[in-house]
Amino acid sequence: MVARKEKVGNVWRNINVKQPKAIEHYNNYMNAVDHSDQILPKNCALRKCMRWWKTLFNQIIDIDIVNSYILFQLHPIEHPDNEALKRPQKFAIAEYREELVRDLAGLNEYGKRTWGVCYCAYTKVY
Repeated sequence: MVARKEKVGNVWRNINVKQPKAIEHYNNYMNAVDHSDQILPKNCALRKCMRWWKTLFNQIIDIDIVNSYILFQLHPIEHPDNEALKRPQKFAIAEYREELVRDLAGLNEYGKRTWGVCYCAYTKVY
């Protein structure tokens, strides 16, 4: 049962309504998907293209990055002794993307790491 408000005249009353099982299962088991859907629009590499498959490819890459970011946030909790997983408390997805690109491209890190500062706009890659 789910509580719902109903207006009778000028008075609001709480009534109990039977919730469908499908909605109950969705609310209980799909929290990570909702979290992923909330993060995705904030850091999206979506580009308008004439070719539909390019847009689809970019969307799949964005979803993969967001899902790996969520798993990356959970991993240090499961392995608190691993120094390689230490990050600041507020490690944003933009910083995660930058680190991911640098690791995949094999680029060197900038001397001492200053978390929270994005160097992407100032760096020339040859």
